[in-house]
Amino acid sequence: STGAAYANLGGMPMILITGQKPIMSSRQARFQIVDVV
Repeated sequence: STGAAYANLGGMPMILITGQKPIMSSRQARFQIVDVV
């Protein structure tokens, strides 16, 4: 997410292609919950 943070701070336009795993199937579930707008 470093690229997204730099684009947000610099005011640059960006297109993010995001994918989310099912929450209950991963051991790192609580770290992978992201708000996608």
